[in-house]
Amino acid sequence: MLNHLNLAVESPPDLARFLVTYAGMTLTHGDNPAFMFLTDANGVVLGLMRDRTAAYPATFHIGFILADPAALAATRARLESDGHAVTPEGSGESFHLWIGALMIQLLAKTA
Repeated sequence: MLNHLNLAVESPPDLARFLVTYAGMTLTHGDNPAFMFLTDANGVVLGLMRDRTAAYPATFHIGFILADPAALAATRARLESDGHAVTPEGSGESFHLWIGALMIQLLAKTA
């Protein structure tokens, strides 16, 4: 079972703020803006390490599966209201946005 992942990102504080605000993660170590740790309700530990030249392949992303289309729509509306640019995908059951060079995908759980 995967329970730890480290991402190299341009700004760990910006991504941490996004993940706390929109993904319900908890910042566990945030004293150093160059290296931060978050965790989620399942115990997954996510490390964020500053790398101002971080670059990922075009299709690399992290993602969050929301409970249903209504939750996805509400999250999209909140993100847009807060000034985030989102890009719809396919039939509208998913979208993505960028935090620095990292793509984040959100989609609705399907039966």
